[in-house]
Amino acid sequence: MFNLFRHHPDLVEVTSLSRFVRETSSADKKKIYAKVISKASEEQKALMESSAAIARDRAAKQKAERNTAA
Repeated sequence: MFNLFRHHPDLVEVTSLSRFVRETSSADKKKIYAKVISKASEEQKALMESSAAIARDRAAKQKAERNTAA
C-alpha cells in the first residue's frame, strides 16, 4: 500500500552529484557540507576584504587628488 505513495521517476542521467545525494550516508553528507560551507565562507570573507581594500584605495586616491587640486 505504501508503494502507491512513492513515485520513482526514471532517471534521465546519473551524475556524480545525484549519486552522492542518493547513496552517501547522512554522516558523510554532513562532513562534506561542513567542508563546503567552510570553504565558501573563507572565499566570501576574502572577497569582502578585497572589496574593502579596493574601496580604501579609491578613497585614498580621491583624497590625494583633492589635495593636489587645491
